[in-house]
Amino acid sequence: MEQYVFVRLHAREGEESMVEEVLRKVTGLSREEVGCLSFHIFRSMRDRRLFFIHSR
Repeated sequence: MEQYVFVRLHAREGEESMVEEVLRKVTGLSREEVGCLSFHIFRSMRDRRLFFIHSR
């Protein structure tokens, strides 16, 4: 059975770059996990502090 996860993260002001860097590191590790079919991060164009993760 597939499981879908959609996460919304809102970074504190001034910490946007750090959040993006950490998410990029987590992305590679998560994609290597057994059973991971896909793992993607997105950043809002309107609110640069807003990030999303979609995992399957």
